Amino acid sequence: MFKKIALIAIITALSAITMVGCQGKAETIQVAGSTSVQPLSEVWAEKFMEDNQGITVNVTGGGSSAGVTAATEGSAEIGAASRKIKQAEIDKGLVVTKVAIDGIAIIVNKDNAVTNLTIEQIRKIYTGEITNWSAVGAASADINVVVREAGSGTLDAFESIIMDKQTIKTNVNTQTATAGVRQVVSGDPNAIGFISMGSINDEIKVLSVDGVEATEANIRNGSYTVWRPFNYVTMGEPDGAVKQFIDYALSEAGQNAAVEKGFFKAK
Repeated sequence: MFKKIALIAIITALSAITMVGCQGKAETIQVAGSTSVQPLSEVWAEKFMEDNQGITVNVTGGGSSAGVTAATEGSAEIGAASRKIKQAEIDKGLVVTKVAIDGIAIIVNKDNAVTNLTIEQIRKIYTGEITNWSAVGAASADINVVVREAGSGTLDAFESIIMDKQTIKTNVNTQTATAGVRQVVSGDPNAIGFISMGSINDEIKVLSVDGVEATEANIRNGSYTVWRPFNYVTMGEPDGAVKQFIDYALSEAGQNAAVEKGFFKAK
């Protein structure tokens, strides 16, 4: 009888320890994808973890397509994409949440005389039909085209908005991050590129497009058409800690943080 009582006591104690361990187990959320969304995700993660000590949010880049794939395959709880999510991707079970809006800025070197380009001119520069700055009102010099890598949400949005199914020429300078494009353009008087409006700084010049300045007001009134959504994607409806984090991103505090980073609120 004593042995039975002792055994029951041990089992009860072990069960209690297991339950406490489970209840106190730290949770980790992996957010992977767009390098344009990454700086915003990092801000959200830092602020979210301050108020949720038991939850860790890891943020990595890799590009929008990589983020969608990571969410689909389960290697990340949240995929970050700086483009619209394709129907074929949604059909795999992805749920899309728009967490912010970002304009795409067409940028040149600060010493470039050009202040405005039409969408048609930008397209012709990127297809290689226009190769010299003199064709668009600047001093004669070869145009050095800078683009993002395949899989980039910024590139995907640029192609869908600007290129009209035409192909970007092959002899271009390809960069794997927004900061890389900005750095190349800031150091090359003859370069042109495109970056997130949230990454604009005083090292480069932002062009108007079709005579419309790249501003939030012009995006929301529909006159500036070069913009894209920042999306989080999850396999199925988010729940638990993942839902908590996305809810924070959409909260007043989270949306204000987006504005502070140079992006625009989701609504």
